[in-house]
Amino acid sequence: MLIYQGSQIELINLSGNQFKNEGVMPIFRGLAAAKSLLKAQLCDCGWEDTQEVVQAMKIAFSSNKKLVRYDFRFNLISDEVISSLITDLIPNNPHIQDIELSCIISDETRAELAAALAGNKPKKGKGGKGKGKGKKK
Repeated sequence: MLIYQGSQIELINLSGNQFKNEGVMPIFRGLAAAKSLLKAQLCDCGWEDTQEVVQAMKIAFSSNKKLVRYDFRFNLISDEVISSLITDLIPNNPHIQDIELSCIISDETRAELAAALAGNKPKKGKGGKGKGKGKKK
């Protein structure tokens, strides 16, 4: 349903499902191809940041330019993996606006992630509502 061109699903919440590493990898492949998804919640799904899972996550981040918010709280993601996302992935994927993580991440890494994502947030103010074109003569 997520990969169909006419899909209008903007949020998927799969939190609490114990997918573990084997189950979350096809989820990341689906997120990479989702057409209208804006936010994915994969909280407390029992997955860890193994090399295979991180690779699938990076593909999802870089392939889907519409998906801008990720919620990965209560899964085991290390500071090292978040640091690699900050240096290798986020600068090349300005569409990523938010990645929510558990409190097991150090305050320093959390601050670095917030700083890296700060430039990716939509600008407040005008909101695309500019002055319309003048009347046709």
